[in-house]
Amino acid sequence: MRYNFEEEDGGRQSEDVEWLPLQHHPVFSTPPDRDRDGDRALTMPKNLLAWDGASRLYFWDSYKTCLHRLSVRFGEPDPTSLLAASPSKVLQADVQLNSEVQRISINRNGSALFLVGLDGLYVMYLYGRSSTKENTIICRTVLVGSEIYFDRNNSVRTLKVCWHPYSDTHLGILSSDSVFRVFDLSSALGQPEQEYYLQPVEPGSSHNATAICPVDFSFGGDHMWDRFSVFVLFSDGSVYILCPVVPFGSVYKWESVLELYSDAHMFGLKSANSKAVKNSNLAISWLGATFPELTRKEVHAENAAVLRAQPYALFDASISLQGKQTI
Repeated sequence: MRYNFEEEDGGRQSEDVEWLPLQHHPVFSTPPDRDRDGDRALTMPKNLLAWDGASRLYFWDSYKTCLHRLSVRFGEPDPTSLLAASPSKVLQADVQLNSEVQRISINRNGSALFLVGLDGLYVMYLYGRSSTKENTIICRTVLVGSEIYFDRNNSVRTLKVCWHPYSDTHLGILSSDSVFRVFDLSSALGQPEQEYYLQPVEPGSSHNATAICPVDFSFGGDHMWDRFSVFVLFSDGSVYILCPVVPFGSVYKWESVLELYSDAHMFGLKSANSKAVKNSNLAISWLGATFPELTRKEVHAENAAVLRAQPYALFDASISLQGKQTI
């Protein structure tokens, strides 16, 4: 089936497009190249798809070093099939990428996408192109953390890169130097906003911290303190939590933050456990400094649907053991 629609990127009428089953789209049937000897075909790298959560799928073409944007929708009359518009929109970085892209991921509002390889971490801004050429959108693309991770004078490499779920401009990066960093792309590309040195040593323990190292992490979900937590997996299978970690300027629902603040007052401070009382006081102090609206009596839920985190971080933040898992 063919449709004629108005292209979003320029307000002009585009050529006719054909809606094809996603698995039969031409971008997935690029003829394989051969190596220098002509003996075997190159292998398509994995994990090079990203979805914006709505109607667009992004595919990194490693052969042509460009990004394809595909409009997708459910098929008719079979709603279980997925159709994609052909031809795709081609997005090209405005800089030369110096490494093979191994993973891509799109941010929460679909405005930017990171491309990471062994020698570089780039962020491509999907809207706000500088020019177009031969039906290709040229997108502003920037290098992130080059002074730390990809400097020729050091061997620090990225282990995991992830968008923060409550910010469109913050990246969390775990690296081989056992440091977790938070970058704010709206303010600085070379230096992190926050740094956390991960040393899984319990107080009073003689455990050798150099024997194990962090290998992966995940941001917490939308539940209680999980939204302010980073779960870190270590090489021995242990899982630690780093909390609270909040990107400066990130946005949270008023009722979610107020629930934590109220619970700390109502239950934590009245606990018979001295440790629980101490932790509740720390929680109240941190919440009040990060979300000062909580302490203002004139601010109410009806006129403050969301709260924006103020620039505040604990200087003595440490990780705590959450339990051991088998790898």
